[in-house]
Amino acid sequence: MTFFIPWLVDAARLTGYPVVEVPGWKGRGHGGMRVTEGVVCHHTAGPKVGNMPSLGVITNGRAGLAGPLANYGLARDGTVYVVAAGCAWHAGASSWAGFNDLNDEFVGIEAEDDGDGKWTDAQWDSYPRLVAAILFYCRRGSERACGHKECCLPKGRKPDPGGINMVDFRNRVNWLLGDPLQRIPRFSNPPAPTKKKDHGMQDIIIPRGKGEIRLIVPVGDASKTTAKAFLSAVVTGAKGTARCFAQSDSGGIADWSWTINMVNGRSERPWRELPNNTTQVNVQYDFPGGGTFCIETMAK
Repeated sequence: MTFFIPWLVDAARLTGYPVVEVPGWKGRGHGGMRVTEGVVCHHTAGPKVGNMPSLGVITNGRAGLAGPLANYGLARDGTVYVVAAGCAWHAGASSWAGFNDLNDEFVGIEAEDDGDGKWTDAQWDSYPRLVAAILFYCRRGSERACGHKECCLPKGRKPDPGGINMVDFRNRVNWLLGDPLQRIPRFSNPPAPTKKKDHGMQDIIIPRGKGEIRLIVPVGDASKTTAKAFLSAVVTGAKGTARCFAQSDSGGIADWSWTINMVNGRSERPWRELPNNTTQVNVQYDFPGGGTFCIETMAK
């Protein structure tokens, strides 16, 4: 007995990134899936430019190999394309976690990259979120995520996804699955801080375009652990603007605006110390090329 996966679009939407339903996805496939036991990660080896230029090939196939060639496409701006709910020819001869010939057992993701491993900031953020969302719906753990380069037979037959250390990738997926409904959606919970000297740091990746985010940052008298906190921002490839509102439970809002320019190919990095008693910061941004907000904290 086989089936077509009904929840593909729901998993994609859980990431918080834009989702495009490719017409016909619900019935597209080389027959149905036998089981859904994991995820295989790929790169398209497509053009160097364009957001999702390989979508047609993923959907319809190429000479000698009929489509669909994956269940999802992942664009350079993090948009998730839902392509096929049935079996896709993405893995070929393969083996992982005791399963063989994974086409009708593992969901396949083709992420747009020409193979050089130079992923966009949005893809570094969205790729593990999408994998975690799929595994959440499969009720499987991070060990069921593999790169094509890991599961292909014979070994060494495939290099994808290029530039991604799959051990680190699975560690990130595992963290997201630790509290999936809170951690998988972007901006709902920033990544765990990584230490730099005596500061805790959190980077929040921002995709291209306009939007709003809310950052939970208790500071000073509003926190038992954080004495001071600093917010900074950089942009990627184009000038950006941001307006920030630091709020406290005791009342009052501090607000300021940034215009972040590119100077000699590098982004300016404006920063501001958050006022004592801040509990959260709401940010309205317009980053045409994407960017990153960084929160640095000093412990009491």
